[in-house]
Amino acid sequence: MKFILDNWDLIFQIIGMVATAGTGTVCLLSRYPWAKWIVNVADWVSVVNTAENKAKLASYVAKKRK
Repeated sequence: MKFILDNWDLIFQIIGMVATAGTGTVCLLSRYPWAKWIVNVADWVSVVNTAENKAKLASYVAKKRK
């Protein structure tokens, strides 16, 4: 418990970096079908994984494939 209290700011920085990396990965690799499993994992930690944003992303990818 002491470790958590002493390193509270570091823990939140790590969580923020993981979420940011997940968000960037989803945005960059979502249009490539070979990266589907990477996008699924990154989407789990992503900040923008709301239903509305997923719908926008799906429509954007569908337009790009045409």
